[in-house]
Amino acid sequence: MYKKWRSFCGIFALSSSLLAVGCGTSGNTFVRAVNASPGLTAYAYYIQVGPVQVAFDLPYGTEGVTQPGQNKTDTSGQYCPVGAGIQTVEVFFTKNVGLKKENIGLILVKKDLVKNGHYTIVSVGTFPHVHLLVLYDQNIRATSGHFRLRVINAAASSGGVDVYLTAPGASAAGSTPILTNFQFGEVTQTYFELIPGKYELQITAAGNPSNVLVEEPFTPVVLRTYSAFVIDPAPGSSQFKLLVTNEEAAKK
Repeated sequence: MYKKWRSFCGIFALSSSLLAVGCGTSGNTFVRAVNASPGLTAYAYYIQVGPVQVAFDLPYGTEGVTQPGQNKTDTSGQYCPVGAGIQTVEVFFTKNVGLKKENIGLILVKKDLVKNGHYTIVSVGTFPHVHLLVLYDQNIRATSGHFRLRVINAAASSGGVDVYLTAPGASAAGSTPILTNFQFGEVTQTYFELIPGKYELQITAAGNPSNVLVEEPFTPVVLRTYSAFVIDPAPGSSQFKLLVTNEEAAKK
């Protein structure tokens, strides 16, 4: 199924390259999307980079690149090619206005996307107050015998959190966090390089290891690179989410 997505994205990437002639864009860069905006899926929506529509109706708390109506997600580290250079990154939702449907812009940012780079576009904030984090993904393999991990706090309602990497079933209390008082919108500036094994990722309220917001089993593979996104509860729920994805380097 993904090959169809890639072809779809590739067609638009070609259009992007052609339209960008004379605008300072040269070659391609690669993007994917994460939906961390509660309530966004109440409407049909899409994320667009320049003229390229890269994600449609991506389910809440998931990552991927999709065609309209497919609602498919992917955590294996796949990206969609778009034109490099200064591009607009936008989120639109579709609303019925009388007998017509209108595409309404929620947020627009401009980013300089480097040639052959890899980026993750994260929608955050409760609809309609959506914001975008455009993250540069370091396309570097871990050193021998290690894996790499980055953490992103995409949960607007979380406040500060502590992040633990514990043995399966172990309590965060008495363990040492790898991050403390990690605020909404923060991203680890460097990736952790750690020894693979069977772990549990635990996210707790800052300074309170007994208040576990979310925990997930995590069995990283040697040499691979991962991103862990802390995500707000879905509408009507009180349970935070944790999304762990591979990055492009994971495939090499």
